[in-house]
Amino acid sequence: MSLAQFQQMDQCAEPGRAPAVSGNDSHNLPNNDEEAPSGSQPTQRQEGSKMDRLPAIVVKGTSLEYVRQLIAATGVIHYTTNATTNAITVFVTNAKDFKAIFDTFKQHRINCFTHQLPEARTTKVMVRGLPETDVEDIAEALAEFNIRPITIKTIRMPPQQFHRQTKYLLHFPKESITLDELRQVRHVNHHRVYFDLYLRQRVTRQCQNCQKYGHGKANCFRTPKCVKCAGAHASSMCPRSKTTTNPSGRLATPDLRCANCGDRHTANFHGCPARRAIKPAERTKQIPGPSFQLVDECFPSLPKPKT
Repeated sequence: MSLAQFQQMDQCAEPGRAPAVSGNDSHNLPNNDEEAPSGSQPTQRQEGSKMDRLPAIVVKGTSLEYVRQLIAATGVIHYTTNATTNAITVFVTNAKDFKAIFDTFKQHRINCFTHQLPEARTTKVMVRGLPETDVEDIAEALAEFNIRPITIKTIRMPPQQFHRQTKYLLHFPKESITLDELRQVRHVNHHRVYFDLYLRQRVTRQCQNCQKYGHGKANCFRTPKCVKCAGAHASSMCPRSKTTTNPSGRLATPDLRCANCGDRHTANFHGCPARRAIKPAERTKQIPGPSFQLVDECFPSLPKPKT
């Protein structure tokens, strides 16, 4: 078959070609063939990558009618609610409507949570090589190189052989700095430092407020649950920690109660059945480095000792 025949066949098939549909679009709002829930306006499909989509707001312990009343009070029109037996999920089309609805839910103490907006996400960089130091001193030392992170968080490591090492997590505005620019700084406070992009470990994310999985504490406004006794209070305000006879403040096993499975252990116990039942998040795909293979010629045998 000639090239002209192939092109003619391709042109004939073009008008009827079906558009490609991604399997990740299943969480979007109803399409033209579906009926939108009553009392809400169907939203338009977001364009762009998955990382740029607005997160949903998940509400629990509240009726759908009350949720719609609160949304109507904000003046937001383009939204969609998806009610299930476990929760009510609210989808919006822009960040302004998202903030208006979420702020209203917080003001009325609605049991809800969400995730970070794409515009609020930061570039996270890990710096290692420094001993345990005040983060303000690190900020002043980096400012001398015109490097000004938004926040600096301490990530302590297990004690090493000779000294205690500490990693620091630097937050920068998204795409405001590159790793090559940071690596031009070789010494901070007379210590050799190394910068690397922060990659989230392949572990299940757990909220430190409600102890549930799949979201963080920063955007969670659910009823707090104690990590130790599963009580309806913050973990730092646990009354049993004040009455325990253990000098470290740890509770005895009979006093422990998991907020997720009810067993006699803390809610952040890695062996919890509720944790094992959740599939961990996929780790960020890394570009493989150059591969090599060791051969015996690289390590010649030592000469035999003379007798």
